[in-house]
Parts: sequence; structure tokens; C-alpha cells
Amino acid sequence: MSKTAGQLRVLVVDDEREVADAYALRSRGFCDVETAYSGPEALSVLGDEETLEQFEEIGRGN
Repeated sequence: MSKTAGQLRVLVVDDEREVADAYALRSRGFCDVETAYSGPEALSVLGDEETLEQFEEIGRGN
């Protein structure tokens, strides 16, 4: 993820591109946002960075 001194950095991850893009769009302007569309892609983006917060939405439609 890009480094911006003093600014909150957020990585939005969702396999549904529209959902990830919507969350990222809503977050822009408030924090430095990057988007990934899979777990492996997210891990690649994070690299060795330490995360401080994690929010998860695990659900499947009926």
C-alpha cells in the first residue's frame, strides 16, 4: 500500500468488484484507499505491512 504520512490507509477487499469499488469510492477523500479483488491479491498489496484494524463481512446470499 502507498505510504502517506499521518493519513489512514485502507485496503478494501471483496471478490465482488462492484462492492469493493463502491466501498473504495465512498472512502476516498477520508483516507488513502487501495482495492483488491481476492485474498491473494490483498496479501500481495499488503506485503510486509502491519495492520492495525480489520473489518470483515463474511456472508453469502441465499
